Amino acid sequence: MTIVLIDNRTRNENNLEKASMTTKLILFLKSKYNITVVSTVNEIKNIQLKNVKCIILSGSSLCCTNPSHIPNMRTSIIAISFALKNNIPLLGICFGMQLITWMMGGDVGCSQSTTSYYLKINHIGLVYFNHRDAVIIPPPGFIVTHNHNHYITTMHSKANNIICIQWHPEGTCDGQLWLEKTIYLLVAS
Repeated sequence: MTIVLIDNRTRNENNLEKASMTTKLILFLKSKYNITVVSTVNEIKNIQLKNVKCIILSGSSLCCTNPSHIPNMRTSIIAISFALKNNIPLLGICFGMQLITWMMGGDVGCSQSTTSYYLKINHIGLVYFNHRDAVIIPPPGFIVTHNHNHYITTMHSKANNIICIQWHPEGTCDGQLWLEKTIYLLVAS
């Protein structure tokens, strides 16, 4: 079984990866699962479909509301299209949620600054938020399971086998536990 993680980390002017929660996500997932980390269009095109049980889209400093960022989203856009076409379960984390929403007809809004905080979500526990864009209106067919401050924080589509979260599960122990349970459910489907 392979879980594909789309690494959406951006790079600075020296072509070095910017610090992000994605590094923590990769380390956490590698300690538990057989994962393939993908960050380029060529890498996603070379994935063997028969082995993929789930695609996870990481967070990023990219903004769906900034048209100049769209060229940097190609790998994730291809991965989402690939998953939808081939009925592969998707988990969108933060930016991943926003991009899935944008591609599937929902509405993504932008705040004036990046927001970072911890929040307790019923049936999950303490989770970590760090975002600028946020989902305001879900795509058609998605069910919102939690929202906070006029933003959707958790939603899913059973028909498409997609789970989206605005928060970073790798950021807290409760979030990591939720992530393990969710991956189990996604790959068992």
